[in-house]
Amino acid sequence: MEIRIRPFRRDDAQPLYNAVRESFEHLSPWLPWCTADYDLDSSRSWITYTEVMWYEAREFHFVVESAGGGQLLGGVGITDINKKRKLGKLGYWVRRSRVGRGIALQAALQAARYGFASLHLQRLEIEIAEGNRASRAVAEKLGAVCEGLHRSRLLPEDETSRAYCYSLVRDDLDTGA
Repeated sequence: MEIRIRPFRRDDAQPLYNAVRESFEHLSPWLPWCTADYDLDSSRSWITYTEVMWYEAREFHFVVESAGGGQLLGGVGITDINKKRKLGKLGYWVRRSRVGRGIALQAALQAARYGFASLHLQRLEIEIAEGNRASRAVAEKLGAVCEGLHRSRLLPEDETSRAYCYSLVRDDLDTGA
């Protein structure tokens, strides 16, 4: 399936809500914002947040959609940007009904290319909770290098957990990753 990424728009609120609600059990163990009380206002607030972050050039969040039909398939983003050190963090998710089709890999690749070409980053980090095998597989297929299992790295539900840290540098994509 071919996909494309683009910035969030206000009319994405309902499709985003639908994708998150469909995927609650699939996403909630890994994404702290995916809670049982996630509602349409949560989607609207998120979209407003992404617009502000984009305007301030602090974070860049994208809708992942099918290239043909425009169905919202998930999200991908570059966050925690450090302009001085030219690095950021890459994150991605795909709605439950579309997992296993290479969508996260395509979205992560498109976002990484954007980060390197448009934001002039040199390094993207992907932090993945220890048990999230699907996200680790995406990072590895992307060509990211696992730099280790870090203790007390992620804080889901006010508890620390271990996370793998992967890195992707500009040269990884220049060589055909």
